Amino acid sequence: SFMALTSQFNSVTPKAGPPGCKSASCAANVNTVCDPNLTVRGPDGSVIACKSARMAFREIKFCCTGQYKTPDKCHPNQYSTTFKQKCPQAYTCAFDDATGKFNCPSGSDYFITFCP
Repeated sequence: SFMALTSQFNSVTPKAGPPGCKSASCAANVNTVCDPNLTVRGPDGSVIACKSARMAFREIKFCCTGQYKTPDKCHPNQYSTTFKQKCPQAYTCAFDDATGKFNCPSGSDYFITFCP
């Protein structure tokens, strides 16, 4: 399992599982550090969501596709780095497997929250 900030902000928490099953979570409100180029604003002008660079710009360098589809070409960027600082356990960019993925030794259930 993993909590991804590559496309949207969500939280994954193990509901039940054996010992050693880690929780992937982020208590930070990433909307408070959202770059102006990534913000989604509500009718009152307040930030209600923060897009990933991949969703905001739709450029292959942020999507890690095309010529950027390998780990040696696809690197964290200024936007994913900001997310990673706030949510160190989150999968913030492609190939972020070392700190962004958690596996349970055996099957488990999850409770997933998609933040509004």
